[in-house]
Amino acid sequence: MFEVKNQFAKHVIFWLLTLPILAILLMPAFIAPHEFTVDTAEKRFFQDVMDIDVRAVSAQADLRFKHLFVDTGAFGYTKSVMVSGGVSAGKSPSPGSLSSFSGTYHTALWLMLYRAIWRIQAMWPAAIAIVLAMGIPSLVDGLAVRARKSYTFDFHNPVYFWTASHSLIIVFGIGAVLPLLPMAMTPLVIAAFTALLCTSVWITAANFQTGN
Repeated sequence: MFEVKNQFAKHVIFWLLTLPILAILLMPAFIAPHEFTVDTAEKRFFQDVMDIDVRAVSAQADLRFKHLFVDTGAFGYTKSVMVSGGVSAGKSPSPGSLSSFSGTYHTALWLMLYRAIWRIQAMWPAAIAIVLAMGIPSLVDGLAVRARKSYTFDFHNPVYFWTASHSLIIVFGIGAVLPLLPMAMTPLVIAAFTALLCTSVWITAANFQTGN
């Protein structure tokens, strides 16, 4: 049995791997399928504000979804198990029954995954721009502050650095879950995430091995 003993590695695995998997498995059970469709306001934001061709994004997302889940048989298998398997001998599932729940869950699950692909397809140019325009400058400025602290022999506080570095891991985890969340990607949401990311990068870089 593989076991991760390093606490830092455990946090990385949880926030970047376990949390998105839990979101994929649990959210469709509690959120209605229509909440996972690509919102009209979201499409308008990407097209009008970010100057992205949403029709091209939708076409590319369709192809990627088909290649990843339809052609591989994943979608058909889950449908046969969760939907077709729950309706036998031509009987329709009654409201509130287990088969009705599994059918709703199946619809919500695949709508969520499709929208995640759509959002990643739409947002990757903006993500690269944010990293280049704000993330890297935050890192450079933080490292400059760290160099100054090291030069003046400021007090080293490893607890502060530990807290700052783990906050950065949490922000990365939020970024991994962001395409799955049942809310429209509005300018406010993207701006808030960008601010969190840049702040965490700056604090971590500025306190690396100085912690002051």
